[in-house]
Amino acid sequence: MGDKYFAILEITIENQGTDGTIIVKATLTQAGQTQTNEMVTSMSKGKIQVLRLVFPLKWLGGEWTQSVETTVP
Repeated sequence: MGDKYFAILEITIENQGTDGTIIVKATLTQAGQTQTNEMVTSMSKGKIQVLRLVFPLKWLGGEWTQSVETTVP
């Protein structure tokens, strides 16, 4: 199978706290292999932002699963 595939996760986050920095961490698992990608962003209180995290992958067949978590440093 091909080596030039990408999974793009479009993540919508809303800052319900105070102005500051947020770390968004996403994982993608396919055929037992897990990749992690993260992005740091600054957000104002009450704002909504869309982030796109890109995962280059080699298609191994089957389904893939993703998860996203946010943290405040």
